[in-house]
Amino acid sequence: MALAVDGEFGVFEGRTFALIHPIVMASLFLYTLWAGYLGWQWRRVRTIQNEINELKKQVKPTPVTPEGTPLEVPPSQIELKIQQLTEVYILAFVAIVVTVIFLISLVFLISLAEKSAPCVYFFSIFYKL
Repeated sequence: MALAVDGEFGVFEGRTFALIHPIVMASLFLYTLWAGYLGWQWRRVRTIQNEINELKKQVKPTPVTPEGTPLEVPPSQIELKIQQLTEVYILAFVAIVVTVIFLISLVFLISLAEKSAPCVYFFSIFYKL
């Protein structure tokens, strides 16, 4: 015997409601992939400074004139690579800081929801850190 006879529960007994589980599972899978990708990026940020230091050891000193002023020479490939890696490092650091600030604000909002809006709190418990 069916639990909902004559459409008693409306949309909650049909195919629409049955799609919630696969959507949630697919979302969790995509979140897992995203977390792995962010972990790989974090590893890259941690090791990029070592790569920059190794490249700095290979940079030749800038030639100077007899008066002691440096000559205008175009940057070498190594110096361009150092500049590129430094920009990536700074951008990644900024992205991580922004993400941490966002997560801290979410924790604050969840604590407010816990006290003021029980229905929001019910859905927010899935996102607690």
